[in-house]
Amino acid sequence: MFASDVDKKNVDQLKAVLAELNMADTVNVFTKNFFFIKASDLSLKKGVVVLNPPYGKRMGNPRDVYSLFVKIGTYLKTNFSGWRTGIVLPDKSLARALPFSVSLTPGFHSGLDIFTATGTIQ
Repeated sequence: MFASDVDKKNVDQLKAVLAELNMADTVNVFTKNFFFIKASDLSLKKGVVVLNPPYGKRMGNPRDVYSLFVKIGTYLKTNFSGWRTGIVLPDKSLARALPFSVSLTPGFHSGLDIFTATGTIQ
């Protein structure tokens, strides 16, 4: 199992939490941009990719958010075909940005209504 973030502070916080839970050896945590991670570098078997991309105030312009989700979908399809995915969406309409079918589950996080898109990347 692995986790990554481009923000070293977030990575350090996760490492600290994992250490407190005696799980530091269970999750490989590293500072890396998602768009530089390839499935073949992680596992020979198909797995699950879970993403909580930036959105809302972190992104600003809704067009930038949509463009990011198009880029994410394209990257997943190119590099993680056959894997399952779970992606946090701030708006269910963003599911249209993904080039594969997903099911949507509504949720609530940090005062925001969100959706989790799950499916197989094809």
